[in-house]
Amino acid sequence: MQAIQKDKEIWVLPSPPIVAVRVKGLATHYRWWHFPVAKGQVKEEAQRKFKMDLASMFSQIAQITDHLFLSSAAAVRGDKVRSLGITNIINITLDIPNLQLPNVECIQIHVDDTPSAHLAVYFDRCADKINQVQRSGGRTLVHCVAGVSRSASICLAYLMKYHNMPLDEAYRYVKRRRSIIHPNVGFFRQLIDYEKRLFGRNTVKMVQSSVGPIPDIYKKETENMVWLPGNRSHHYGY
Repeated sequence: MQAIQKDKEIWVLPSPPIVAVRVKGLATHYRWWHFPVAKGQVKEEAQRKFKMDLASMFSQIAQITDHLFLSSAAAVRGDKVRSLGITNIINITLDIPNLQLPNVECIQIHVDDTPSAHLAVYFDRCADKINQVQRSGGRTLVHCVAGVSRSASICLAYLMKYHNMPLDEAYRYVKRRRSIIHPNVGFFRQLIDYEKRLFGRNTVKMVQSSVGPIPDIYKKETENMVWLPGNRSHHYGY
């Protein structure tokens, strides 16, 4: 599994059929994205689909509830924010500036997308803010760089605290609305601890896998992986 450390790679997961592409990000760390593909598709088809889906992924603002939205930074544009009635934005990036729009309040939380980063200290603050905005009739957009790890983790924390969803249910709920969410293992550990604090029990646990410790809810995604080396001449940044 040394290939995990390379700049870009494509994995085909036969069951369920899925392609995972890992690319170098802005902050010199790595992130996974997952796109469903039909069984039997070859590497070239997977790469073609990835190029097509990448643009769609970054332009999408996913609606999680009637008042909560999740996206990448690239999707945060004034016309979209206004059309969705978003009144508050939580920006969880190190150095991407807040969107400047009249009557839109922005909060920036400087946390990196690394397993050692302490995102949990913001779970209550962000969840409480999302709830406060909802109670006042507003709508909140949470974004990070890719809309995959940091912002997804905050949405999961909110659903646990204010929608009484256990972590496994919250994860599946958000994933149905934004299929590429994939909080890093450090954030998932923090979410597991947060679930225990809220409910006194856990529905997700960390387990060993061929790629190291992962939440058991990721287990099917990492079984029966086959590595297909990507074309090193192309890099898809975000």
